[in-house]
Amino acid sequence: GKRNTYDVGPGKQYTELTDVPWLSLQGGDVVNIHYRSTPYRTKVGLRPLGTATAPVYINGVTDTSCNRPMVSGAGAVTAKDAIAANFFPLVSNLGVFTIFRLPTDSRDTYTPGYITIQNLHISGASSKNTFTNHTGATQAYDDGAAAIYAVRVNHLTVENCEITGNGNGVFTNTRGGSSIDHSAYLVFRRNKIHLNGNANRSTEHNFYTQGYRVLFEGNDIGQAYGGSSLKDRSSGTVIRYNRVIASARALDLVETEEEYATTVQSDPLNDFAWVYGNVIINDYY
Repeated sequence: GKRNTYDVGPGKQYTELTDVPWLSLQGGDVVNIHYRSTPYRTKVGLRPLGTATAPVYINGVTDTSCNRPMVSGAGAVTAKDAIAANFFPLVSNLGVFTIFRLPTDSRDTYTPGYITIQNLHISGASSKNTFTNHTGATQAYDDGAAAIYAVRVNHLTVENCEITGNGNGVFTNTRGGSSIDHSAYLVFRRNKIHLNGNANRSTEHNFYTQGYRVLFEGNDIGQAYGGSSLKDRSSGTVIRYNRVIASARALDLVETEEEYATTVQSDPLNDFAWVYGNVIINDYY
């Protein structure tokens, strides 16, 4: 079901992303980010509990030439609601869009979910860049910062975005032995994701995902600095119909990193990945 629609852009309800009530988004809400010639420079915290029938959409509205609106972490401010709610101290330097929980949300049971992020150009979460954090101080991003950084999330869809110039393009984590402490059902479709990573490090990648059941479909995956074009530590991974230009590794499909990521490790499909219908180009020298 549909709930509230928040329009951001020139002449709209909100002119800047920092004023949107991100942490209050609920199932059925839509945030429309309208194209403008200059980037939006706000770091956003997300924690919605969407549903299958009422997901939360963060939607870029292109211009007439189909240019996507850009959200940049470079020189960004921290969203006003994230400052007021004390959202960011633990994860302040990790993302442009950071999916986490509030200090008042249960650490053991609260998992944001059913979030679709689409039609945006997201960049700037790079250790070369700084932002204004929740205390008003200037802070640099972590080497592993990402355009979209999920501490844990279920049913995240990222579609038709261009993601470039970050440490990791997209990062999803799964840690610990709790049955809920994992990311699951992740869909990455029709994105252009390229030139993320750090030239002097091998630990950041265009995609760096760890979760339960992950689909990469129809993406244009370019080279990454230092790391892999796509690195995945998930169970039941499907990689199909993508174009992949190789970096240090074109596809790096490895075991879960956490010793106790039991939900992924106990998945009957943990030992399986399906890779088919891709064009993989190796011109990495």
